[in-house]
Amino acid sequence: MKTSFGYAKTLFDRNTHPRLFIGPDDVSRLKRCIHSGAGRKVMDVIRRRTEPFIESALAVDDLAGYLAGKETYQQGADIFGAMHDIALIALLDGNPRALETARRMLVSLPDACPNFHYDIFVHGRIFYSLLAWDLLYHQLSRGDRDKFMHWALETQVADIIRDRRPTVYKRAGVNLEYGKILPAILMVLAFRHEPGAPPLDDSLKEMISFFEAVINTAISSDGYPEEDTGYGTDFLCFIFRTAEALRRAGEFDALKTCPRLAESGRALLQIVEPWGDRLVTTGDAGDHFWGRQHVLPRLAAETKDPALLWLLGKLRYETDDVEFAPGFRVPADAMTLMVLEDLKRPVSPEKARVPLAFRDRRRGIVSFRSGWRADDTLVVFDGAQRSPGAQGHFHASGGHFSLSALGEYFAVDTGRYNMDQDQHNLVLVDGKSGHPSHGQWVQTYQDGLLIDYQPAAFCDFAAVDSSHQHDCYWARRYLGLVKGRGLPAYIWIVEDINPPRRTNDVREFWWSLNTSPENTIELRGQSAAIRGWRHGNFLDVHFALPDPKAYPQPHTLTLAQDIQAGGSFKYLDAHETAKKFKQPRDMLYHSIYERPRVMAKVSGWNGRFMSVLLPRRKDEQPLMVERLPSVDNSLAVSIASESVVDTVIFAYEHQLLEAVPTLEEAGISGRGQWCVVRRARKSGKALAWTLGNGTRLSVGGRNLPVEV
Repeated sequence: MKTSFGYAKTLFDRNTHPRLFIGPDDVSRLKRCIHSGAGRKVMDVIRRRTEPFIESALAVDDLAGYLAGKETYQQGADIFGAMHDIALIALLDGNPRALETARRMLVSLPDACPNFHYDIFVHGRIFYSLLAWDLLYHQLSRGDRDKFMHWALETQVADIIRDRRPTVYKRAGVNLEYGKILPAILMVLAFRHEPGAPPLDDSLKEMISFFEAVINTAISSDGYPEEDTGYGTDFLCFIFRTAEALRRAGEFDALKTCPRLAESGRALLQIVEPWGDRLVTTGDAGDHFWGRQHVLPRLAAETKDPALLWLLGKLRYETDDVEFAPGFRVPADAMTLMVLEDLKRPVSPEKARVPLAFRDRRRGIVSFRSGWRADDTLVVFDGAQRSPGAQGHFHASGGHFSLSALGEYFAVDTGRYNMDQDQHNLVLVDGKSGHPSHGQWVQTYQDGLLIDYQPAAFCDFAAVDSSHQHDCYWARRYLGLVKGRGLPAYIWIVEDINPPRRTNDVREFWWSLNTSPENTIELRGQSAAIRGWRHGNFLDVHFALPDPKAYPQPHTLTLAQDIQAGGSFKYLDAHETAKKFKQPRDMLYHSIYERPRVMAKVSGWNGRFMSVLLPRRKDEQPLMVERLPSVDNSLAVSIASESVVDTVIFAYEHQLLEAVPTLEEAGISGRGQWCVVRRARKSGKALAWTLGNGTRLSVGGRNLPVEV
């Protein structure tokens, strides 16, 4: 399938079909390729999967009612999802049953959807119907073609333009807004110059302007989908398909005009779990990415990024995958056949030298990882910066983190319906959300803000301001990922919360971590250990409080655990919904209706304390973690193994980084916001270090070079 700009322009200008995604020459090529190799494997899956739909469509008397979902709505959605595949079988195999099925569906659609109900499934219906109409143009009678075309043009295109014109530039990133525009663009491209069609050039020009606004709003500045995984990833596929058709027609080159679209594949690669099977969930849906078999190969080809093919072959959702090579499986459908030539030579992110840190500036989301191996550490840190042009599914997730390490999913994003702060890995003032939804399934309107991002060789660092979501005078969270040899990669987190009402009085701050449904939590005095279900490895969680003499009364720490239920309880019963899953783990990456939660309840005059999260293999002993003496209004800890010791120091305002480790004589001194120093335990020699937002760092009186 060739999609360079203007490649198929003559097909569109001369009203030659098919043309939207393939041309007549491609049809001949596909007829050859389905008889051997990967093409045959894909086609065999398509034939097997579509046969039940063909049988049902030919047997039913009221096909329009069937398609409209009079019995079950999903019934109609499922068969329309197969319509492109059915049309391809009719075209390539010359299958008369498939042709009759596609024909009946096309002529029944006007009666099934007379008002073109605007919802996600119907967007899929018109999309797949248009592809079928284009593929089977010469197999359909003129009357059948015209019936479908006139319904689409007379009831859709003009209405969509008129209805969207007052709102699209204000809310171009809302899926139900632009989901109406994308099929309208494809309609114009499919029917333009068709006998009996009205002039469509002006309509196309205006909708291209709409489309450019959609890309720049629905996709954030560095390629991350504004509506996160699920909604964002699935609709990214519809956006990209529309962009491809426009490029082929020579009407609009979205990859050149809107670079963020070209960067979207790499942005999603940055949040794949270390073991590669799934994306980390980041919003009000799951991690699903149903149309990736088209967008990822095309982006890989256009951006010369074979790591995107690795991502395509690693992700696992469907059962109808085809193995192209050991460890490389791809969903099988009509779009797979169309990009078959692009499915070659995937390269792992490690070999492709994909960076280990990522930030989307507009969305305010960050990912840090220690490497690209299956047992490496990945943390996704959410700034929850949201666009007014894409409202609908925002969570109160400013400062939330997800953590995977040693093949375990330790700190989870709980997914759909879980909007409030108490559904996330955050600090809750007095155990409550800042702006609770009171059980409703409604978005959070308060914004978060990513205020710092500093990737480095030894310790990555980022910070989020969630003051509005916390309903506090200020609420900031600072996070670092420490990498390098000698210790498993781990994270440290510093909290800084000053709530209103009784300010500078004792409050209780609940540090919360939601873990995978089948993980277990063990409380060990002032620390906790989370055991993963995948391999039995651990995450040890430690805390460092301010000096007991720093405030009129010391901070105190109490650990607790519970089973946290999902939010939106007025919309659904989380406990009853959880029972529908065969195994609790099946809720991961969609909506986790129930899961274990560990809480560190810190009572004190402010919410200033540090946590250290240390992954550990099941056959290893816990590391030694100690709070160190440091300058007032700073926090310091040491983390020691048999061979090395790390010192982490954080200063709140005064920039005085001073700590005397208890395991060595040599102290650490610096000027900055934070530092991490790794030393050999026996010799005390500095092995690695990072100074954050500072100017000077020394160990035992010896100055260390400072990276700028």
